[in-house]
Amino acid sequence: MKIVDWVVRGDAFIAGVIYGLSNDWDGQKAIEFATAASAIKHTIPGDVNISNEDEILEIAEGNLFERVKR
Repeated sequence: MKIVDWVVRGDAFIAGVIYGLSNDWDGQKAIEFATAASAIKHTIPGDVNISNEDEILEIAEGNLFERVKR
């Protein structure tokens, strides 16, 4: 992944935590999802993380060798 924007990565992390906890995920899965959401946000210019749940979960589960699918 190439970093294209540093903006709102913290927002993406917090949104990931809230999303995970609101879906009744355990704390560890919510944090892993949030971390992946923040990492993916680095590859998206602008203020909005346009990734979907499947893309974020793929990264959270350790698939770091494939391209991010959009």
